[in-house]
Amino acid sequence: MRYLLLCVFFWGCEFSSSQPVPVNPSEDFQSSTAGILLHSENIRHLFISDRLEGLNTERDSLAESWLLLGSDPRFSPLSKEGHTAVLLFDESKGLEMNRVVYSMMSEHLVNLMQAEPALQEGFQIFECPMVEDYPYWVQPDGEMENPYMGLDMLSCGVSSEWESRPINSDDKTAYHTCPMHP
Repeated sequence: MRYLLLCVFFWGCEFSSSQPVPVNPSEDFQSSTAGILLHSENIRHLFISDRLEGLNTERDSLAESWLLLGSDPRFSPLSKEGHTAVLLFDESKGLEMNRVVYSMMSEHLVNLMQAEPALQEGFQIFECPMVEDYPYWVQPDGEMENPYMGLDMLSCGVSSEWESRPINSDDKTAYHTCPMHP
């Protein structure tokens, strides 16, 4: 709940002109991004605890939030991609397979947060060197808790840096993984 309040609160704050923030973010945008951040964090908490109970409920709520994000034309393609990835979560598939899905979902979440830097407020991005798929995850500021490795290796990972990338960019370079783009 604290994260939902954080998400709702920051829209009322002023940001420096260096951060591109919608002039008047719609209620749908505010609601969808708050839901995406909240339910993504709830799923991360399941995985850091090596649990799946409640995943399908969180999946359904997160999927609704990704769909709602599509009401803003700037985010329509990302909304569809995030929604599609999230629907792959399934308690019956086990932790390992759901962590692969988490990696897919995290990529869309990071893309969203890079496109709207105001969403980064209060969150950090980390990288797990042991993950072969998309190795990044987002969590609220604080002690690192790796959702890819769970209880056995909660502190495995390194802090990473946010990249700034416009949402409608044709540049498909994977800046996080390409050594030519530090």
